[in-house]
Amino acid sequence: MWWVRTALLAVFAASLAGCGFEPLYGERARAFDPMLASIYVESIPERDGQLLAISLRDSFNPHRQPVETKYRLRVALIASRREVAIRQDATASRLQLETTASWTLLPVGGGGPISGSARAITSFDITDNEYANLVAEKDGRARLIREIGEEIRLGVRRSLMKQGTA
Repeated sequence: MWWVRTALLAVFAASLAGCGFEPLYGERARAFDPMLASIYVESIPERDGQLLAISLRDSFNPHRQPVETKYRLRVALIASRREVAIRQDATASRLQLETTASWTLLPVGGGGPISGSARAITSFDITDNEYANLVAEKDGRARLIREIGEEIRLGVRRSLMKQGTA
């Protein structure tokens, strides 16, 4: 009976390949995409914004191939931090970092803009060691930027695929 399951799985996989199914995740999704490479990422203020802009540029055009700009990506970041666990002595034992990004993709040649947003949350324990807290916060912010960048990349790609331009 195992061969029936194997045959059904093979038929299912072949039908997906024939219908034009293309995964958003995986190695093929990371390959050079001329439509994503044609997106110019505008400068984003603050250090987190700079890191996000670099991350987006690297993910849109990883090989830095020269292409004509067809879109401009404008991103606005809002970052917040709050204490979420309070000890009996009224000091915080956990800090939550949240970043929200609103993005707008503007066609250079005219046309309607495409908008979206991305949100990421992370947290870390606060210790008595100030250096450990600084390192944990820096690492948390780096994780947020990676997550936001990936969400924006997927959102832009999904929107362009819906329009039939990718």
